[in-house]
Amino acid sequence: VSEGSYVTPASRIASVQNINPVKIDFTIPEKYAGKIAVGEEFSFRTEENNRIHKGKIYAIEPKIDPSTRSLQVRALSYNSNELLIPGAFIRIELPLRQQDNAILIPTQAVIPVLKGQKVFLYKDGLAKSFEIKTENRTEDRIQVTEGISPGDTLIITGIMSLKPDMPVNIIVN
Repeated sequence: VSEGSYVTPASRIASVQNINPVKIDFTIPEKYAGKIAVGEEFSFRTEENNRIHKGKIYAIEPKIDPSTRSLQVRALSYNSNELLIPGAFIRIELPLRQQDNAILIPTQAVIPVLKGQKVFLYKDGLAKSFEIKTENRTEDRIQVTEGISPGDTLIITGIMSLKPDMPVNIIVN
């Protein structure tokens, strides 16, 4: 605004931001909606520095957004050192729950089929096909909840050319 300019209620003169605590808005996929709660703590990193910051959820939108199938979450983080700037992008690390004895397998071992997913296991010199049920997934691993057990020998290469009960030679590198 310049001196002598006409100011209306719609004129934006200044923007005021509260930076301690700073509010954090983020969304999570709907499948995790029941796994978070108000009061839960999480950690996050900014793009500027790789330092870990802490936050606490104080509100969760009660409705899933129908266009994105995600849930809006709002949190607070104390910012007494003023390292966090409103509007900056951050990477949220939200611990949904810890599951002991989870079976994680490489995603390349999973074969999508018409009614689910399957893997090939090595049993008695043969390739055996097993349907599995999966849950959580990372970039290169997927959690198996049903279909295989700890100690099973999973075949992860050449799986597209395998057929059930086909003889298999295992080569260990």
